[in-house]
Amino acid sequence: MSTELSVASTSEPDLEEVINRLRTSKKRCGERAYSLGRESGRHFAKDQAEVSELECLEVFLDGLASVYQTFTTWCGEKWPAYSNSERLFFVMRPGRDDDFDAATEFWSIVTDEAGHLAAKDQFLEGFVDGAMRIWEEVKTKL
Repeated sequence: MSTELSVASTSEPDLEEVINRLRTSKKRCGERAYSLGRESGRHFAKDQAEVSELECLEVFLDGLASVYQTFTTWCGEKWPAYSNSERLFFVMRPGRDDDFDAATEFWSIVTDEAGHLAAKDQFLEGFVDGAMRIWEEVKTKL
């Protein structure tokens, strides 16, 4: 298979076709990031999380719901000093605010090979969903 791009025609591609193709690609990438995040969140909740981390995450999400905000909306609020993955780490580990090294280490441990995706909001949404689904199943049995 050749890695060279071939030009089939000298005519310009229809920009609407380009937009549609790229929109489909973006959606597919987002879905993959969400799926990998959900699996990472489930793994985290099952094998690594402390009860306090899951409780903090649950309280945080309940607080978002009380002000009619979703996690997706929260991700859309950009903070110049923090990435969303750092902000989420600080939610789960209060008192560790501004410990960027700890946040980086956390995400490198819990994401395995998907570490580069922790910067994507869809990954974080999946992570939260996966972790909370496990937490909902087990918290009343503790």
